[in-house]
Amino acid sequence: MPVLLGYLQKVASKHGDRHPEMNKVFQLFAAVKEEMEHHMQKEELTLFPELKKLKSNLMKERKSLLTGTILILLSI
Repeated sequence: MPVLLGYLQKVASKHGDRHPEMNKVFQLFAAVKEEMEHHMQKEELTLFPELKKLKSNLMKERKSLLTGTILILLSI
């Protein structure tokens, strides 16, 4: 996204006087970029660590259940 923003800024600065819509495209993309970066940061700091914990806990429970089942079967 930063590379694309750079290209849009360059196009807007070179051609924005003849094509004012390019200035608006640049502004809109910059706003979307900021919003996406904020959203992705929240995911990285909050959502993904919680998903990793959940997966780890589920794997532990699964292993414990499997071990218990095997012990029961062996005792029959």
